[in-house]
Amino acid sequence: MPALILTSRQLGETNRMITFLTPAEGVQQAVLYGGRKNKLRALVSPWHRGMIWLYTDPVKNSTKITDFDAQSYHTDIRMNLDKTWAASVCSEIIIKTEAAGEFAQCWYLANGFFDGLELCREQDTQAGLLRFIWRYLGLLGQQTDCRHCIRCEEVLDTAGRYGVSYYSPSENGFICGDCCTPHENTIIIEHESRHYLASLTDLSPAAARAIPLSPQMFQELRQLLFILISSVCGGRLKSLECTAV
Repeated sequence: MPALILTSRQLGETNRMITFLTPAEGVQQAVLYGGRKNKLRALVSPWHRGMIWLYTDPVKNSTKITDFDAQSYHTDIRMNLDKTWAASVCSEIIIKTEAAGEFAQCWYLANGFFDGLELCREQDTQAGLLRFIWRYLGLLGQQTDCRHCIRCEEVLDTAGRYGVSYYSPSENGFICGDCCTPHENTIIIEHESRHYLASLTDLSPAAARAIPLSPQMFQELRQLLFILISSVCGGRLKSLECTAV
């Protein structure tokens, strides 16, 4: 069956526990037996995609990998620290949310992200991760309405003051300047940043990639989206702690 390798961790002295995504059964685990001389060791590596063959022992209640035909290697991801980090964040999100319960759609979204990550410029890596997170939130049914104030329901482009809105973590929604009171625990979001999120929902991935993302927009959306995805994953992701950017 088709499989996208998400993680590989040491199991005992010579074996590996492999976590992978399939379009039909979601996130699965199986043991890869054998040491470094095992020819499958290099093939069954994180972010490789291909056909996997499994054997399940009903007595031991264990599953092992018997073969893997790698069809997409994504070697450039592992050669670049930024890309490796972004891929690790993606893998952790998929594992923690169990592929959002939408296995086929998660398969399509994840493979699109990894294929894009393999080909993109290094400086575009984190913007690509932000786009993935927003789309994945949609898969989870957790995309907040970025067009209307959650309190007065007015269109945010016309309501409020100063051309900004505020994201409220406690209400998981945007608030206009008129509804936001002083000293609330909110994140300031410029209208351009909200428009960018709306474009990710409305436009094709190719069209969305062409929209410029200013440094201020990037910082605002990075803070917002990391909070949102950490919340639905039940706490801050370990992979997000690995970046100092």
